[in-house]
Amino acid sequence: MQRHCMLMYTSCGWFFDDISGIETIQVLRYASRALQLAAELSGGSPESELVDILAGAVCNRPGLANGAEVYERYVSPARIDLFRVAAHYAVFLLFERDLEQININRYEVKTERLVITESTGARLAVGTAEFRSNTTTETRRLDFASCLAGNHHVACGLGESISEDAFSDMSEKLEQVLRDEKQLFPETALAPFFDRPLYTLSSLFKDEQSRVLREIIDDATEPLMAECGRLFVSSGEIMDFFSEAEMPVPKELHRALELAMGEAVERILKDPRPDMESLEEIAEDAARWNIKLDGPITLLAGDRMAEILEASLQDPWDEEPLDTAVRILALVGEMGARPEIRNSQDLALQIKKRVGEEKDIPSPTREKLALLLEALGVSAE
Repeated sequence: MQRHCMLMYTSCGWFFDDISGIETIQVLRYASRALQLAAELSGGSPESELVDILAGAVCNRPGLANGAEVYERYVSPARIDLFRVAAHYAVFLLFERDLEQININRYEVKTERLVITESTGARLAVGTAEFRSNTTTETRRLDFASCLAGNHHVACGLGESISEDAFSDMSEKLEQVLRDEKQLFPETALAPFFDRPLYTLSSLFKDEQSRVLREIIDDATEPLMAECGRLFVSSGEIMDFFSEAEMPVPKELHRALELAMGEAVERILKDPRPDMESLEEIAEDAARWNIKLDGPITLLAGDRMAEILEASLQDPWDEEPLDTAVRILALVGEMGARPEIRNSQDLALQIKKRVGEEKDIPSPTREKLALLLEALGVSAE
C-alpha cells in the first residue's frame, strides 16, 4: 500500500493538459490500488470521496465530462483482485489448448481439479484452483466454470470452494446442458450455480484479450476473406476494363479488392521465404487499378525487413536476404505503404560494417548492400 501511495505521485502524471492523459490515468490507477489495499486492511475506503473530488476536474476529451468519468471508465475496470485473476484463468482456458502456456504475472495458480468438455461449437471448463498473489501473499481457493458458445459468447462463474459431490453434480449438469442445447447461452447455463455476478470476455487481461479478439475476428472474417480472394482472382478483366475506360470502380468492388489484396500481401510477407514474384504481381495490379494497400502492411513490412536483415547480419556472404529486403521496400512503396525503416537502417549499418571487415565477401553481395543502403537512405561511405 505504501508503495502505491508513492507511485501515485509519479511526476509525469501531475503535469498534464487533460486529466484523461495516459500518465494521469496511470497515477490514478496507483491511487486506486492503494485504496483497494486499504479497504482490505481496514474494511473501509475513501474512494467515493476521491471520485467526488475528481468530478471537479473538467475533461477536454469528447465523451468524458470530468475526472470522475475518467476514473469510472479507465481506472476502476483495471483493478485486479484474486477473483479477477481467477476469471482471467477460467476464461483463457476456453481459448488456450496448451495449459502450460497460461502464465499470469505476479500470481500463482495451482489447479486441483479440471474438467474440459467440448461439443460442436462450444467448450466448457469446470475446475477448482488455488490463486496466490506473489506480491501480497494473499491466497484464495475458488471453484470456477467457464463456457464458450460459438466463437465469442463467453461467461464465467466463480465461487468459494465446494464439496467434491457438489462439484461433480455441477460438472455433470453443465456437461449435459452442453450436449443437449442446440443453441447454448453461457450466461443462462452458468447462472444457477453461482451467486456472484458472472464474468465475460472483458475479464481477460489486456494482452490476452487482444490475442483472443484477434483470433475471434480472424475466424469470423475468414469466409469473407475467402470470398474476397475469389473475387480478386476473377475480377482482373473487369478491373482492367474500368481502368482502360477511365470509369470509376464501384466502391464495393474497390473495397473488397483492397481487403483481398492486403490479406494476400500479409500472407506473403509472413512466409519465411516470401514469394517475391507474387508480390510483384500484386503491386502491378494495385498500381494499375489505383488501389492503395497501406494499413496493416505498413507495420508488417517494416518488421519483416528487420527480421530479414537480422538474418543477413549473421551470414553477410548471402546476397538473397539483401535482395529480398530491397524488393520488399520498393514493392510496398508502390502499393502506397511507407514502412518504418529505422530498425532496418541500423541493421544495414551493422551489415555494412561487417562486410567491410570481411575480405571474401563476393562482389554481387556488396552491390546488393549498396542498393539496400541507397533504398534506406543510408550513406554508403
